[in-house]
Amino acid sequence: MSLITVYRGTRSGRVQEGTVQSPGPPKSHQVTVRITHSGLCGTDEHYKCQDMVLGHEGVGIVDGDRVGWGYCHGSCLNCEYCDQGQELYCEQRQFYGFDEFDQGSFATHATLNEHFLSRIPESIPSAEAAPLMCAGAAVYSALCGAGVQWHHRVGVLGLGGLGHLAVQYAAKMGCHVTAYSHSSGKEEAARNLGALDFQVLGDTSTSSRAVDCLLLTGSQQPDWSQSSVAGSTGWRDKCRYCGFIGAAMLIWGGSDERDADPGKPACRPQRPT
Repeated sequence: MSLITVYRGTRSGRVQEGTVQSPGPPKSHQVTVRITHSGLCGTDEHYKCQDMVLGHEGVGIVDGDRVGWGYCHGSCLNCEYCDQGQELYCEQRQFYGFDEFDQGSFATHATLNEHFLSRIPESIPSAEAAPLMCAGAAVYSALCGAGVQWHHRVGVLGLGGLGHLAVQYAAKMGCHVTAYSHSSGKEEAARNLGALDFQVLGDTSTSSRAVDCLLLTGSQQPDWSQSSVAGSTGWRDKCRYCGFIGAAMLIWGGSDERDADPGKPACRPQRPT
């Protein structure tokens, strides 16, 4: 295998088929994955104008085993963060869009560090497993980072690509899940996914009990100006849904007032009086 078929971004934003040279035999701790499936993440949209192979929610075959990988595909594996399983904070971390521009899941093959591959259980079809490699990992990481347990009340703001998975993860963990949305039309879907309560943002006629953990999900630049409290315009207003010792977790990266370390509590608000 000397050439690998890939699909990469271009300056015009048109995804183009091409080939790249195979990196050769895998080095120590590397394996070559024959890619069979890939998810399509919102992050891919941000890089479609870059000269790089797209895709980072990959699933494929390594010597008969099904494996998957996501946004982070490398780190030093020897610092305090790596020792704690927090490779995302390693100074030598390797992320999609920042490193290895000739490798991605929109391709026939990829050579990857085996430490960043996850074996896919037989019970999960490859097409369903692929989106879990990034979107699923992001919401699960946030739940773990907040120390969520089965007896906690979890709120999920937003029911898009991240939010609909967050509801399912929290519900499967045994948590009491409250879904928050600007649209009342999403209530049925939220309850079908496992939410026990549903709250329309800005609707003061009903109110739900404060949650222990609030997951704020959305695109890279969501419109957080739609405040549910008169006179307040920031995303921090959403923290009002947390209890006295609750934590709000951001599951995206942003700018200006949204700056925060991913996977770490954005605020520990008090319940409003």
